[in-house]
Amino acid sequence: MDFTINTETYEAVVNSFERIARKLLLETIFIINNKEYQFVDIEFYFNCPMHQDNCTHEHTKESGQFRPHQYGVDIALKSENGGYGGILLKGLKDLNDNAIITKTRVKDIFIDNARGNKIEYGFEKRTFEYPEPYLIRTKRLNLGQRCPDFINKKYRFLPFDIELIKKYKGKEQLVRDSDIEDEKQIKQLLGYTLRND
Repeated sequence: MDFTINTETYEAVVNSFERIARKLLLETIFIINNKEYQFVDIEFYFNCPMHQDNCTHEHTKESGQFRPHQYGVDIALKSENGGYGGILLKGLKDLNDNAIITKTRVKDIFIDNARGNKIEYGFEKRTFEYPEPYLIRTKRLNLGQRCPDFINKKYRFLPFDIELIKKYKGKEQLVRDSDIEDEKQIKQLLGYTLRND
C-alpha cells in the first residue's frame, strides 16, 4: 500500500489524503496476528513547507509503519521531498463479530497482541460497498489552539456506512461538521433531520 504524500502543492497533499482514505476505507482490511479489521474512522496529519499543520507529531518512522503514542496509534506518513505525518486510527471494525473498536481500544489491540509475541500485521485487499458519496469528510477532534489554520479542515474520514454512523457516539456533531449537505443523506445517517441552530 502506498502511504507516500505528494508535497508539490497544498492541494497535492490534500489529494494524497483523499487517495489514501479511499484505499483504506473502501478497499483494504488490516490483519494483526490473523485477526481481521476494517478501517472505519481515520484522521490525517501532515506537516511540510506546503502544508504546515502544527498539530502533526514529528517522527522518524518509515511510511506505512505503525506508531503507537500517547493519543493512540498512527500509520506513519512520509514524503520523498521531506515532511512527516500520520493517520490516526480512530476506529476499526472487528470483522469476526462486527464490534466497533474506538481510538482508546485500538492501541490495546497492539498491546494485547504484543504480550510475549511478535506482532505480525499487514494489509489485504477487500472491497466494501457504500452508497454515494462513499466517504464522509469531517473535522478532526480535540485539536486545541496549536494549529488554528487547520481546525476546520475536513481531514477525518469515515465510510458512508449508515448502520455505523447511527450507532456512533457524537454522530450529530460529526455530521454537522462534515461535507454532507443533502438532507436525505443526513436523515439516512442520523435517522432524523438536523435543526438549524
